[in-house]
Order: sequence, then C-alpha cells, then structure tokens
Amino acid sequence: MSCILALIGLVLLCSVGRNRNTINVRKSESDSVPKILYDYLPQIQKITTDSIVYPYEPFYDDSTGNFVAIGHLVSSDEFHAVSTSFKDSSLTFFRYDAPEWKIIGKEKLPDFVFLETQDLDNDGRREILTRTPPNMNGNCGYNIFYLSEKRQGVHFSGYLFGRFEPMPNAQVHYIYEGSWYMPYTQTLYEWRNEKLIPVREVSVELKKANMRTNAQWITFSENPTYDKDTLVVKFKKTYRERKHAKLVDEFFGKKQTEQ
Repeated sequence: MSCILALIGLVLLCSVGRNRNTINVRKSESDSVPKILYDYLPQIQKITTDSIVYPYEPFYDDSTGNFVAIGHLVSSDEFHAVSTSFKDSSLTFFRYDAPEWKIIGKEKLPDFVFLETQDLDNDGRREILTRTPPNMNGNCGYNIFYLSEKRQGVHFSGYLFGRFEPMPNAQVHYIYEGSWYMPYTQTLYEWRNEKLIPVREVSVELKKANMRTNAQWITFSENPTYDKDTLVVKFKKTYRERKHAKLVDEFFGKKQTEQ
C-alpha cells in the first residue's frame, strides 16, 4: 500500500539523550516534535490499520510549514514517524520502542513535496520515498530510504527518476520515457545489501534530435560487479527494428545478450 503524504516543511528542535545506536527522544513543552510524538501516542495506539496520523491539518501547519507523520509507516506492528527540518536541512526518522520514541536515522533533506511508503523489495516492510512534483512529461524523482532491521536504522538506498514497478525476487523494473528527443530507457534493478543496484539496461535514442531523420542508436549495458551502482556499455549499434525490437520489447522477460 502506498501512503502519500503532502509535505511543505518543518522546523525541528529535539531534546535528546543517547542510548547505544539510537537516540531517545524526551517530551518537552518547548520542543515541538517530541511533544507531538508523545501527545499523539494514545491516538495512534488505537489504530488497527495502516492509517497515518497527521498532527497538523490537513497535512502541515499553514502558518509555520511544520509537518509530522506518525503511524504504521513501515509495518503494521510498529509505529514510526517522519519529520523534516529546514534549520539543518535534514529528514529525521523515528521509531517507538515503548516507552520511548527514538531517532533511528537522519538524512540530508532532499528536494521534494510528497512522502510515500511502498514495499519495493517484497519483504513485507515498506520503504520510505520522497517524491518531487512531476515534470511536463509526468516523471517524478524518488529518493528511497530503507529501514534496516540488521542495522537498526534508516539509510538512503537509491534514486529513481521516472516510472517503476516492484517485482518478485527483490527486483524493480524502471522505465524512463520523456519528450520525443529523449532516450527511451529500461533498467532492471535488484536489491543487494539493502541498496537498489542496476543490473542491466537498454536505451533507444535518436542519433540526431531533429525532425529530419528517425535514425536511432540502441545501447545495451550491464553491471560487472552487481554490488555497485555501475553500468558498463556492452554495445552501441544502429537500431534495426527486425533485429532489436525483441530485445527492447522483452527486456524484463529474460536475460538479454548482444543481438
């Protein structure tokens, strides 16, 4: 399930105490976010679904731009919260470990206007995504943050700009399709070590971005390491419909080789 949260901004001031790998968040009348997290505990503890509570109505404080989202963001048996701070340009993640809220991650605040949660690796737990507004072609940019049970924290795991669809076997199918003069790109991603890694890619683009010719290149790339965000071009040729259409049309269907 995807939970879309409208976001404008937030000033975050936290009073914290350290506890091993996490930071305990204590309630303070003068610190807005800790106070909100504890004040809303009785309400969110009554939630039996994957609903999200927005302390500010409708989603943010119209006078200050403050934003907080609390609820079953990652899984139905845990409570998490997300806030942002323009003061230190950070995105902060919280988890409730009774009887305290704890900061489990802080990342650089990306440029975005929406927050979403979606299970991208089919493990039953949702990732947290920040999303930019769509461009003129409807494409959005997504920063993906992974809540790691192994590391007991949240970390940045990848960026996508375009359309994508989570698939079985911890794969993600990605497609970028822009204006007529832009390349049409398909990329197969796989989750490895809690990061989204490109495995192979095919791209078709005009040789010259003008209206006088429709000659195209086809470029096929693969990742030689499978553990780094690195694609290496295996071939670049003149696109021929009879020879290359199947590679493009069935790119996600099976492992491709040079045609």
